Amino acid sequence: MENDLNPDDTALGRGYVPKKKELNEMAQQTNSDYVLLINARITDSKVKTAWLGFSPVKFEVTVLYTVLIYSVKEDKYVYNEKYIVKENAAGTSSTERAFKKACIKFADREFTLDHMTLTKEAMLKQ
Repeated sequence: MENDLNPDDTALGRGYVPKKKELNEMAQQTNSDYVLLINARITDSKVKTAWLGFSPVKFEVTVLYTVLIYSVKEDKYVYNEKYIVKENAAGTSSTERAFKKACIKFADREFTLDHMTLTKEAMLKQ
């Protein structure tokens, strides 16, 4: 990442994740020891035929989430993982609704590190 190799680059698109210097500046502004960054972007979007009587189409997305935790004191990433979530929405929906459903699905998962567990509630408190 520090050499311009972003963890959420794909063959079809290039993502952006802040560098350590930028994360350090964010932490300094808020007087924090850690910076949690969750980068979400749609890497694939499709409109498919739905086999439902009330809807002729469904919207499907694949969302790539890059989760980073940067430690200011250690000046390193203590967590760096990618997660992929596929979700769809049918009926009077849209790609946006499918994206929102993917975000809810992602937020409901629990992230376990060697020394801590990040739940949705714990992230919201911090």
